[in-house]
Amino acid sequence: ASVLAAVSQVDVPVATKADLVTQLEGLGIAKPIAQWFTTNLVPSKTVKGSFELSFDLPTANALFASYGDTDYLPLVATVARGEAPLAIGGEAPRLDIVRAGKNRSLWNDA
Repeated sequence: ASVLAAVSQVDVPVATKADLVTQLEGLGIAKPIAQWFTTNLVPSKTVKGSFELSFDLPTANALFASYGDTDYLPLVATVARGEAPLAIGGEAPRLDIVRAGKNRSLWNDA
C-alpha cells in the first residue's frame, strides 16, 4: 500500500504516535514504516495534547503525483552546458543529483 494513500485515510490529529502506527498498520503499512512515519508528527496547533502532520498532505500528494510527469532533462542540460541564468548573488547555478535505490513497488522499470 502507498504510504501517502494510507496517511490520507488517517484521522488527524492523533492522540499519540502509537495511534498513528495502529491506524497505518490497519491500512496495510508495515510496522517499521508506520513507526518511521511518526517522525513527521508535531504537536497539534488545534487540539492540545495531540499530534498532526508536519507537512501539508494535499501538497505532498500533488507533488508525488506530478513527479513522473515532470521532465527535468532540459533544465539539467541547460545547467550542464553553462547556459542557465545566473542564480541570486550572481553565482552560476549548481546542480546536485542524488540517486536513490529503486523501489520495486513504485517504479515499473525497476
